[in-house]
Amino acid sequence: MKNLAKKKKSIVQSSLRNHCCTCFVAARIALIFRETIMAENWLEVLADVVGWGYFLAWTVSFLPQIYENWRRKSVVGFSFDMLTYFMLSYVTYLIYNVAVFFDKGIQSEIMKKSHQSSPVKLNDVVFALFAFFCTAYQCFQCIIYDRGSQTIHYSTWLLCSLCVAAGGILAILAAFKVVSFVLALMYCGYVKMCVSFFTVSNN
Repeated sequence: MKNLAKKKKSIVQSSLRNHCCTCFVAARIALIFRETIMAENWLEVLADVVGWGYFLAWTVSFLPQIYENWRRKSVVGFSFDMLTYFMLSYVTYLIYNVAVFFDKGIQSEIMKKSHQSSPVKLNDVVFALFAFFCTAYQCFQCIIYDRGSQTIHYSTWLLCSLCVAAGGILAILAAFKVVSFVLALMYCGYVKMCVSFFTVSNN
């Protein structure tokens, strides 16, 4: 009887140890999972803060040139070529951001391919809209104010026209389902990236 009682006691103790071990492992997994989620949340918050900081910095950068053009009632010395490239880049940037942010189908397709969260945030859309309108207004200033003998170089017209034509062809092919709309949108993103790299490297 004593041996049987000891045996039962040993079985109970072993079962308790196994149960405690299982609970400990489960608790550790739950803790790691919670910490991972919290870390991702902090990264999302950090990304939002940096994104809105980027928006504010670039928003302010547009205003001095607009004010200076208005104050002088002249755009002499203002690069028309650079403005043309900026207009092209912000149009394509606006198309990409608006399409990806508001179309959930396109958004999910991009997320599947990149294995990341949505690449476009609200601040990207707001900045794209603001940048487009500011650049468009600068173009309007170039029409109504004194511009001297400045013109847009033929090479700039040619390059921008080719970019627009290529984008139009991709859009038509996407409409007829020859290629995906994602490819056309990625093209817009690459145009913005190339123009940004070109303008920064030449400053």
